[in-house]
Amino acid sequence: MEPDNWTGLRGKSARKSGISVVGLGAAGVIVVVAGLMLWAAFRTPGGPQKSSESSDAPAIVSSLPPTEPTLRPEARVIPEASVAPPTAPITAPPTPQSPASRPLLADFEAKLVELRRDPAAADSLRKTLGRAVLDEGYPLSNRRGWLEELAGLTKRLVFSAAPMTGSVTVRVLAGDNLTKIAERVRKDHGANVTPDFIRIVNDLPPNLIRVGTSVKVPVESLAIVIDKSEFRIYLTLGGAVIRDWPIGIGKDERTPEGLYKTGKKSRDPTWTDPESGKTYKFGEPGHLIGTRWIAFDDAKGRTGFGIHGTIDPDSIGKAMSAGCIRMLTPDIEALFDLVPAGIEITIRA
Repeated sequence: MEPDNWTGLRGKSARKSGISVVGLGAAGVIVVVAGLMLWAAFRTPGGPQKSSESSDAPAIVSSLPPTEPTLRPEARVIPEASVAPPTAPITAPPTPQSPASRPLLADFEAKLVELRRDPAAADSLRKTLGRAVLDEGYPLSNRRGWLEELAGLTKRLVFSAAPMTGSVTVRVLAGDNLTKIAERVRKDHGANVTPDFIRIVNDLPPNLIRVGTSVKVPVESLAIVIDKSEFRIYLTLGGAVIRDWPIGIGKDERTPEGLYKTGKKSRDPTWTDPESGKTYKFGEPGHLIGTRWIAFDDAKGRTGFGIHGTIDPDSIGKAMSAGCIRMLTPDIEALFDLVPAGIEITIRA
């Protein structure tokens, strides 16, 4: 039997399949019409549009659990030195902020004016100036002016019987002397003072106190500050300067900087020359350290440096000693009477 020209099947097999030429023709017409309609739909303005952000591949919804998100790389920290400067003009950087304990100079001067106007604030003015003259954050010229003003206040308020903050009044008992009063003040108030300090504060004659009278004793801590660059030594009470004197220091940076304590004190001391090792008694030719000696004693008990007088007044204000602090004879004798052993000595550049 000849094969069917439409289906390629033969005779009875073609009839059993149920496929006819007419059926195939109708199906073809339907496919063509559907294609034309779909094409027309995509061409119309309101029809579906393909997004430029979508993928050409069909979307696939996965039933698998989501994977961990991809981590973005960390931002790179750029050192400040490599950051390009801004193109816009900028103002000059501000002045570094002053420590909280030190007002700006203009503000501090305004505070001094206010204290000077109040007679009742005289001792507060003394303490304020007495701390400011040690503050190297202020100009030296200002500090020198404050020091001159301070001298008068200190003489009137500290070295007198006038009442002042940081002091106690001690009644003189039968059998008392200044040594016993100093010991009593140490025991009762923890103050380290010498008998001569009490005498000088109250302007008393040597070895003469009267029973039933009272003496003023400052009980704040005494200390010494030595400033090498200024060639000056300061005696402080409660952190405020009460006396100061010019000094000479060691040549070739031989005066050490740091924290010490006052050690042994000697009148008319014997002296050993550190260069030659030779010892001189007071008054002998070659004895160079004057009438007084106040040793430095550091935390480990080592000694060797000290504060002393000199037979060479021209060395004051210069770096000429073997390392010790030199003072004029009247100055070292005044300091010697005022300071006890065991108070702090700060030596700064």
